[in-house]
This record gives sequence, C-alpha cells and structure tokens, in this order.
Amino acid sequence: MTTAISTSQSFCPPVAEFAQRHGLEEVLSLVGDLTERLFPMAQAVDVELVSDDEQPDQQAIFFKVRGLDIEPRLGSDLHWQWASELQEICPGPGRALLGLELCWVD
Repeated sequence: MTTAISTSQSFCPPVAEFAQRHGLEEVLSLVGDLTERLFPMAQAVDVELVSDDEQPDQQAIFFKVRGLDIEPRLGSDLHWQWASELQEICPGPGRALLGLELCWVD
C-alpha cells in the first residue's frame, strides 16, 4: 500500500497519523524542508506511507524524490548527506521509520 502527495509541508492523513503515533510529527516538516533543500532539481517530492506487502504491520514514511536529471554519483552523495542530516533532525529511534527514495528521469 502506498499513499502519496507532493510535499509542501502538507501531509496526507495516513502519513500525519503515522507520524503522530510514532512521535515524528514535529520532525516531519523538517525532513520535508531538508529533502526539498537538497533536491531542488526534482520534478516533485512525494511523501508516502509504505507498508511491506509481506509484513503489513511494518510501515515507514518515505520521501520519494521524482524526476531527477542528475548524475547517479551526485544522487548518491546527496542521499548520504540527507541521511547524515536526518541524524541531527531526528536523533532517536524514530529515524528508522523515515526513508528516502530517488527516482531518475526515464
């Protein structure tokens, strides 16, 4: 199951409810700001609540950066920077419930 919207600090109800249940509501917009700051070249950033089909109880919030037209090496570097800065924004165990997915232009 995937629920997606483009971010501008407005999150769909399933994402907002999940964040609230796990104490992430205060960091969610900070992570959105981080994602938009590092990937201004993206066509869109969608925020999705993703469930594992085999283990539906395991969910995570993913920031899906779509429409990238950059070198994969730069994408990798920016992904690493995102993960590094995420540790500062969300130093606790809730960080494991947040992820980043990069999608290049076809």
